[in-house]
Order: sequence, then C-alpha cells, then structure tokens
Amino acid sequence: MKETSSTPLQEGLLDIALPSMPPASLWPEIFLWLGLLFVALLVIALVVFRIRTTRMQNKRKLAWLRKQVTTQNMHFRTIAYELAALVSKSLHANRICISSPNPVSLENRISNENSWEQYIQQLSTARYSPKPPSATELNDLINQTEFWMKQIQ
Repeated sequence: MKETSSTPLQEGLLDIALPSMPPASLWPEIFLWLGLLFVALLVIALVVFRIRTTRMQNKRKLAWLRKQVTTQNMHFRTIAYELAALVSKSLHANRICISSPNPVSLENRISNENSWEQYIQQLSTARYSPKPPSATELNDLINQTEFWMKQIQ
C-alpha cells in the first residue's frame, strides 16, 4: 500500500473551517401559525354569522306574522301553525305539544314552568279550536313566542 503523504497545500485545505449554516428562517412557522389563526377566526365568524342569521330570520318571520294578523290576510290557524313551527325548529324538535320540555335552564325552570305550559296550551287552542281567536290574542301569542324563542336561543 502506498502511503499518502500530505502536502502542505492539502494540510492548509484541511484546516479551513466550513462556514456555519445560516440561522433557520422563522417565516415558515410564522405563516403556519397565521394560517391556523385565520382558519380559526373564519370558523368562529361562520358560526356567529349562522347564529345571527337564524335569529334575524326568526325576527323577520315574527314581524311578518304580526303584519298578517293586523291585515287579516292569513287564516288564524295557519298563523298558529307557523308559530309552532318556529318554536319547534328552535327547540330542534319534531313537534310541540303539552309534553314538550321546558326550554329554560334549570335555575329559571321553576318560575317559568306554568307559563310554558300555559303558552303551549294557548298555542294548541289556537291551532285546534274551531273558534278563531281575536287579533289581540294572536298578538299576545306572537309576543309569547318571541319571549320563548329568546329563552331558547
């Protein structure tokens, strides 16, 4: 075997220190976190928008029903069914009846239990009674519906 002798030129090359790596850039991590923050804010905004649009739709529907009561363009039974549909949709229930649970939280349930039952009874009477309720009774029912929808949401 041949022994390699190092020449002074080669020894000088071996003594050269390689340049250190530049510090790692933080930009990819910053963009990743900004992207995640943007996605989280977008999801929150969509949820808030969905809640607000549902509430606004319900308010518009109640205002439209009030107008129908005053102009008497719609049958009283149809108005009562529309009110029941709004409440059942807000409760995520298929139907509203006497056995429907009180939507109010437990701490307020005792004071509102009778009024919830009275509301359901009045709503049922308006839907199934052959005698039409007066315009003031329908307006009271609409006001009660608005109250209970605020409690639900």
